[in-house]
Amino acid sequence: MPAGTAPPLRGEAWLVLQTAADPLALVGADVTKRVPDARVIATEECDGMRPGLFILVVKPGSSARTRDAYVRRCIAQPYSATGRGIPSVDPSFAALRARPVNFDGKDIVTFIRANLLVRPYYVDLANDPREGLRVAVEDMIDGRRRPIERDCNAPEVMRGVDHIAIACAVEQIAGQPVYRTVIYRASDLSRVREIPRCRDPQFFRVDLLRCWTQTVSAMGKVTLKPRYVTF
Repeated sequence: MPAGTAPPLRGEAWLVLQTAADPLALVGADVTKRVPDARVIATEECDGMRPGLFILVVKPGSSARTRDAYVRRCIAQPYSATGRGIPSVDPSFAALRARPVNFDGKDIVTFIRANLLVRPYYVDLANDPREGLRVAVEDMIDGRRRPIERDCNAPEVMRGVDHIAIACAVEQIAGQPVYRTVIYRASDLSRVREIPRCRDPQFFRVDLLRCWTQTVSAMGKVTLKPRYVTF
């Protein structure tokens, strides 16, 4: 599972090869064959760039040649993925051979929230019902990367004083995702408590978490009710 870590990009100059609103247009086997050393950066993580776009870049002096390429400097926001030297799209998507049907560009973007790295990545498996998409959640505190969840569908994450909560979609009912929330001890990432059918975790005290219990009716309708959990 490629980590995709690189030296910090803050204030670095890049040769922009291609720009797109959809990051899927900038990855895959064809792109990698053309520019094997390229990476994708989200412009919203670079101060001074127009937000909402993704750019395919290489270092100036690269052997890649594109007629309309131009040099731009990325002044990366320090607590963003780009500011920490992590590509906005994991390098594993270089193996993607065909445009997926069941996920789109927004599903492959790496981001940091509450010092937790949410990193979609690609596994090249034949006849995979999820078309190769996986999502890892890693702790980023103190500049280290510590894996917590290696396969968490549509994660919702929160950090408290001493604990981390991660909700992962574990099933679908009537087209709606049903979640499981797990509380981890931040110091050693050990599991403290698992809460089935509960999503959107929020810490209210050192030892109190609220999530939204998902109740499924006989007709498959999912309703939400707040639940407070001590641990």
